[in-house]
Amino acid sequence: MTLLGFYLLARGLAARLPPMRAYLIVLTVALAGFGDAPWWSFPLAGACLTIDGWWAKIMAAHRHKSPLWSSKITTYFITGALSDMCCAALSYGAGRLLRCWFADWLG
Repeated sequence: MTLLGFYLLARGLAARLPPMRAYLIVLTVALAGFGDAPWWSFPLAGACLTIDGWWAKIMAAHRHKSPLWSSKITTYFITGALSDMCCAALSYGAGRLLRCWFADWLG
């Protein structure tokens, strides 16, 4: 289910709603955590968030013939990728906590 969700985000649904792709990815990984998906769902979501954030920047730099990569861009990329992983992990953890809370609440 999780891989299907990421595939749908990458293909049709996310292409129609460009400003909301990150929210859809975070919501999908939270639902994956709630649905007791494997732990490797959140690194996949973190990679999707990183690609979503950097794809436009790299394409714009390529069109304007500016230097494609520098040490400053490397620092920004690594920091952004780590923060995307943390965001995905927190979202996955929130889904898992919500699942545990509902399990305790419902009996």
